[in-house]
Amino acid sequence: MVRKRKLWQELAVVFLIVIPIMGLVWWPILTSDTKPWEAGRPIPVEAPSEERRVYNDAGFSIVAPPNWTEWLNVEPPMIQLIPKQVIAARSKAGMGIALLIDEPSDLVQCEDTLFLGQPAHLKVERRRSTFDDPALTTWTYTFQLDGKWFAVSYFISEAHDEIPDMAQRYLETIRFGGSKTSPD
Repeated sequence: MVRKRKLWQELAVVFLIVIPIMGLVWWPILTSDTKPWEAGRPIPVEAPSEERRVYNDAGFSIVAPPNWTEWLNVEPPMIQLIPKQVIAARSKAGMGIALLIDEPSDLVQCEDTLFLGQPAHLKVERRRSTFDDPALTTWTYTFQLDGKWFAVSYFISEAHDEIPDMAQRYLETIRFGGSKTSPD
């Protein structure tokens, strides 16, 4: 008889305490717009696919990694891409392209390189982690095309010496001219 009462008490604890607490903990995840299996990865693993090309009305485009969200801005023209997240938090990665209004003033701090087969300036910025802030590494290519200045960047909330290969492949999908055509 004592054993039955103990089992009943244990079941009461599970139903009255444990299950509601689990529901409260998992509720934000279960009701999120982005399910855990739909979250984007900070470093893409899939190769770029033209099906995910994102266009800006200013005449440039980039292929978005799978499960990344795009933000398009008209003034100043830019495309920003960040991985989808289950719970709203600081993004762990991002990439984008922006048409700059003026010539950048910090080009002397940049390394001369090539981007998309043309001269460019590469600026790498590294922020060390602190007790409440993860490390951040940002690569920004700045270049001039047809008299206009562009900035193309990728950032990740980790310390890296080199830009991840797959991230570089996505940055190299940038195209100028053209626009999205609707199927007839």
